[in-house]
Amino acid sequence: MSSLDLSINSIATIVTMDLRKRHLAPGRDDRYYLPAGQWIATSTAGLMILAAIAFNAIKKESLNDLAWIITSVFGGCRGVVHDCTIRR
Repeated sequence: MSSLDLSINSIATIVTMDLRKRHLAPGRDDRYYLPAGQWIATSTAGLMILAAIAFNAIKKESLNDLAWIITSVFGGCRGVVHDCTIRR
């Protein structure tokens, strides 16, 4: 549970401080950024819950099968991007 809390907090901090405070809305008071960080944290938690429900719905026999499915999806996307950059 603590690793999920850490991930949610890190994502909210990075988006709020590095993206929103630096580039999208610089020079505002901290009271402006606090609700944005809370909204981002809540949205991130919701996306994590939806991803967990989606992974639970995938037909699999074990966690190893799920790991192979996830690796093949992201590995396949990486391979396509890699092939396109090599062919240029």
